[in-house]
Amino acid sequence: MRALEELTAAEGTQVIGGKEYTLTPLTMRDYGKVMKRIRGERGDPVEVAKRLCEGLPADERRVILDRAFTEATKAKHVTAEELDTWKFSIPGFCFCFWLMLLPKHPELSEEDAVQLVEQLGEECMAEIMSKGDGLPEGNPESPAQETVAE
Repeated sequence: MRALEELTAAEGTQVIGGKEYTLTPLTMRDYGKVMKRIRGERGDPVEVAKRLCEGLPADERRVILDRAFTEATKAKHVTAEELDTWKFSIPGFCFCFWLMLLPKHPELSEEDAVQLVEQLGEECMAEIMSKGDGLPEGNPESPAQETVAE
């Protein structure tokens, strides 16, 4: 059975370097900041295409640039898959960890959070992110869980 704070998405604590830190679940506002960060880190598809087109025949350049333009003009939403992948990257984890620290430790900078993360192990990082989602895990033995997984 999971700890009560995990099931209720309540605050938790983490000891790092002998000091106890209080972590809060990520909020919808936090997820907005995360998505803004992800969008900001994306490269400009037209600029990437221009570099790829160097030395290619005109017909191939046209195809690549058309696709890049289509990509650049699409809605810039962040998919759930992209969000999950980014959250578990080192930069993504550090940013989310900082957001989880901020409500109780507003004196910490994002760089401070990066330094704290450097002291954590991978297993500990995964545990923290599972707590920080702000969503209860649910009952894995429920038939509804099987439907979602399929």
